[in-house]
Amino acid sequence: MMRHGCTCRHCRDAFRRDTGWTIPLNELDAAWNDRLSPLRRRWQDWRRKTTANWYVELRRRVKDLNPSLAISIYTTPDGFTSPLPRRNASIDQIELRRALNYFGTEMMTRSAMRTGRNLLPHARAKNILSGPDLPPVWTWYYNVDYPNNYFAWGLSMLAGQTPLL
Repeated sequence: MMRHGCTCRHCRDAFRRDTGWTIPLNELDAAWNDRLSPLRRRWQDWRRKTTANWYVELRRRVKDLNPSLAISIYTTPDGFTSPLPRRNASIDQIELRRALNYFGTEMMTRSAMRTGRNLLPHARAKNILSGPDLPPVWTWYYNVDYPNNYFAWGLSMLAGQTPLL
């Protein structure tokens, strides 16, 4: 697998069929390696959509085997709030929401109290993936002591999310 994701014959053919664009055979091609080139953007958009479609199909097939099975995935806030990681990510969180029961995020802080001012808006931004008919987003906090865990729990409550401490 190349650093751009799977570029097997099946994926190349599907990309060409769906978009009319062709992935160069030369992996050193400038248009293929430039993250801002129209080809690369088209590939990333296509890849995110087809990845989400794969999860939707997985959910459909598994539902017949086990209707109570829940599917969940989580990402860091950077993939949601920063344009560069979002542009290079292999999944689109909003597209992927179609297939999931629960959506989560992780807050990679060792001190929730020191970074609380930044954490709350990041956590609230994830709430776009929730709603009245959807379960709340869960947040996984990495903390090292009780005061930070308690503070992280409070941030989750303020953001309307379920904390995993």
